[in-house]
Amino acid sequence: EPRDMSSIYTEEQVKAMNDEEEVEALNNMWRNYCVTDAYEPGSTVKPMVMAAALEKGAILEGDSFVCDGSQMIGDTMIKCSAYPGAHGTETLEEVIANSCNDAMMQIADKMGAEQFIKSQSLFNFGTRTGIDLPNEGTGIVHTEDTMGATELACSAFGQGFTCTMIQEINAICSVINGGYYYQPHLVSSIEDSQGTVIKNIEPTLLKQTVSSSISADIRSYMRASVESGTSHYSKVQGYSSGGKTGTAEKFPRNNGKYLVSFVGFAPVDDPAVVIYVVVDEPNADRQDNSAYPQYIAQGILSELLPYLEVVPDETSDGYVPETELWEGFNGLVKGINTDGTTIEDIRYNENGDYDENGEYDEDGNYVGPAAEDHTEGDTEESTGDSGNNEGEPQPDVSDDSTADGVSDPNVPGPLEDDTDPIVGNDSESDGITNEEAGLE
Repeated sequence: EPRDMSSIYTEEQVKAMNDEEEVEALNNMWRNYCVTDAYEPGSTVKPMVMAAALEKGAILEGDSFVCDGSQMIGDTMIKCSAYPGAHGTETLEEVIANSCNDAMMQIADKMGAEQFIKSQSLFNFGTRTGIDLPNEGTGIVHTEDTMGATELACSAFGQGFTCTMIQEINAICSVINGGYYYQPHLVSSIEDSQGTVIKNIEPTLLKQTVSSSISADIRSYMRASVESGTSHYSKVQGYSSGGKTGTAEKFPRNNGKYLVSFVGFAPVDDPAVVIYVVVDEPNADRQDNSAYPQYIAQGILSELLPYLEVVPDETSDGYVPETELWEGFNGLVKGINTDGTTIEDIRYNENGDYDENGEYDEDGNYVGPAAEDHTEGDTEESTGDSGNNEGEPQPDVSDDSTADGVSDPNVPGPLEDDTDPIVGNDSESDGITNEEAGLE
């Protein structure tokens, strides 16, 4: 029952709610993180920033930039992920592959605050996408009144402003599909119980964000990120793919808390699937590593692409090579774990956690943890809350090539979001037009 709130509120609490409070409680219960919650996205916005800079002529395809590990913005030093090292001289492709903050700050400076803000609005950052779901958030972006030199520099690598997951992935789609920004929808058609189509949801083109040639360039740069850059953990054998990592230090800075993410697509020349994975504060000693969402994305794509019958484009005969997946992702389609158990076989304790060593009654109900065995010579191994299992391929977080974030107290925090939640969305975007953005 979609209106049953008994798992969250008592009967007395529900009865005490007025209509407005009940609607708010129901919306919170059914909130969809992908469309409601806003956060600092980190480096996954770099493809949009670079594409916009190319589109407006602020930079050219053959340009290169020098990364010395940091950038001085007035009297403030903003670090690159390579700090205290440096990336050196980089092409645009290498800037994306290395996820270089220093070069992106230089690119944003060439754009200037006015054009940068227009490009954000063109990609619908700060405005709704119009997806057919309730409570879509808008995120908070800077205006010309609030965007100083430091805010401009940090916005270039996705810090200091916020967005939603649907804003990010829809913007990425437009960058890699030839520059076309469509209104997102959950379904392509609605059918009745007999399979008769009642309504077709036709794609609605809202605007063109960049040219097809620049879109092709960005696909190529994101492919380099997978082949030789920070996105290499996402590689799916048999398929070309592109991707971009994100490692956003949460506010307040210097507290060791990060939101890491990965956005990717495949195949490169004719993308069929786009995936966006966000991990908020990974359960690990070191959170600032984008390997975690990459493993998730790689596991999903390795099964999803064959399932959707997407033809492999990196093998001569169309054969899909065996791909070693991270534990827990082999059974996404069939519902079978790598040990052969099905979803129905797995039993959980009262906290919803699977306890393979726990005691269960004959009906499979959890009784309690297994009695500890203190046999002399036995040792106890604690795995903590990381969810790591012996034998699983795990991200090597000592590899700095996937850590594209760096702790920096000089990065300003995002603006406070004091807007009211949106209960219903209009069918049209309220972003700016191509003409207003100077693209026509």
